[in-house]
Amino acid sequence: MEIDFKLLLSAWGAIIATVLGIIKIYEFRKEKPKISIDAEIFYSPCNKEDDTYGVKIELQRGPDLLWHQALVQFTIRNSGNKPIQVISVFCETAKQVTQITTPELPVVLDPNTQQQLNLQPEFFSGEQKKIGILDALGEKHTIKLKQFNALKSEVGNLPLRIKNYKHKEKGHEVEAFQTFAQDRVHVLPLKDKNT
Repeated sequence: MEIDFKLLLSAWGAIIATVLGIIKIYEFRKEKPKISIDAEIFYSPCNKEDDTYGVKIELQRGPDLLWHQALVQFTIRNSGNKPIQVISVFCETAKQVTQITTPELPVVLDPNTQQQLNLQPEFFSGEQKKIGILDALGEKHTIKLKQFNALKSEVGNLPLRIKNYKHKEKGHEVEAFQTFAQDRVHVLPLKDKNT
């Protein structure tokens, strides 16, 4: 039996190329940033007279009724091997995207680091379909559905500071709330996928 060395070398080369290709794909996927987000209501103690960033609420703590401010706390983690810049928190409805930038944002998350942000609960009331963060590459990273539903439910039970105001130019009523000076809010129409 005669061995065809050309065929043997070709097969060996194909096997080596396939293995190296698989290794490169694995390294590429491993090298990417890996973002995960937790969002939940966080209660911070305060005085009844304090001006608070969060919504003031009285909570039972043992036998005592104590004042707290309710905030939405985001914990953003990068468990990947590349840094990524986080630009803003976003809330998306069927028609628009609201981007919220706090004093902590934008921030570069190095590998295996995290950033915590506290935001007013009023941002998360309404008809949102998605909540998450936007990175510098324009990619949206959303919170998990279970957290989304829990957050929406908890925010809906808070005494939010949303009121009806008359639009000064158009004259119709709008629902609005006062944001604090440190937050920047941008409302953008959602792009139609058919155009």
